[in-house]
Amino acid sequence: MNHRMNPTRSRCVGLAALAAASVLAVISLSCGARAGAAGAPQEGGRSTAEAPRPPVASELNLSPAAEAWVAAKRASGTPLRVALYLSRDTYEPDGSGGGSGFDYLLVKALADCVGLSLEAVPQSSVQAFFTLNGVMPPDLGAPGSSYAYVPDLLLAVDLYALPLAVVPWRERLMDMVPVFPTRSQLAGRAGEEPKGMAGLAGKTFAVIPDSFQHKTLRDLAAREGFSFSYRYAADERGLFELVRSGQADYLLDGSVYFAKMGEQMRGLSLSPFPGDIVSTGWGVKKSEPGLRELVAAYIAAAQASGSFGELWASTYGMDFTSYLGALFATTERP
Repeated sequence: MNHRMNPTRSRCVGLAALAAASVLAVISLSCGARAGAAGAPQEGGRSTAEAPRPPVASELNLSPAAEAWVAAKRASGTPLRVALYLSRDTYEPDGSGGGSGFDYLLVKALADCVGLSLEAVPQSSVQAFFTLNGVMPPDLGAPGSSYAYVPDLLLAVDLYALPLAVVPWRERLMDMVPVFPTRSQLAGRAGEEPKGMAGLAGKTFAVIPDSFQHKTLRDLAAREGFSFSYRYAADERGLFELVRSGQADYLLDGSVYFAKMGEQMRGLSLSPFPGDIVSTGWGVKKSEPGLRELVAAYIAAAQASGSFGELWASTYGMDFTSYLGALFATTERP
């Protein structure tokens, strides 16, 4: 993760209430790689398992509203226009009209499933997803703010496909379809996990100066009256080395980031950071419930088929079921 990014950037390191417990139950039960049917026999009498296939349209069990939305979109002859954030794990164009990245490949599979072409609308700034008349309100998301508008970019596209934390201020701007859960976590030496929030008092944290994580920790210290010390690293690898060597007690980031950095977790364990599990999701206009239902139906079907878990593993280098296990295992310690 780029530790200089702001709170709304990639991987959604957010501290917010869980959007819906039922969403997590669906994800927990239906995700992860699932063996396909046996493939053709290979040389030596061996056979290989086929990769999980993406869902087909008949498996989506679409509501009438979703079917009507798809039919109207096909009749219009226009592509599914999707705003995507430019990052390695979300969307990287390949220069020939395609691309890579978890969100791009998932939404491309959705478009293929229902017979729509896809037009990617890349954005290099997360702020671009939330502007009103060209400007993002400076207090958007701040306590007490109550903005309710359709962002400029959402007026020009059908769908936002990037991992946005599902939090109330975003839900006032758009309907959000949960995709996967995440939470903020602490990585520390195995056997030295903190016991609750009080166990963080007086600890030393590895941070990149002025990063979002650094600011989050300073805010927590001020709010709780804690005294934290900091050891500074020039890059992400340096953060892990500071903790592993004993120069710092913990480093803070999101669960998706720690899944991606699994090779750096040798000798370390994860603990929860104060805050709840939050669902990340994609956004659609509130005026298009049919599209919202289509996206939700496709994600559920992809989870059930195993293609969601396969795409997750190829992007983040960790089986999705294992990711969920690590996410939910880091419960608060007394």
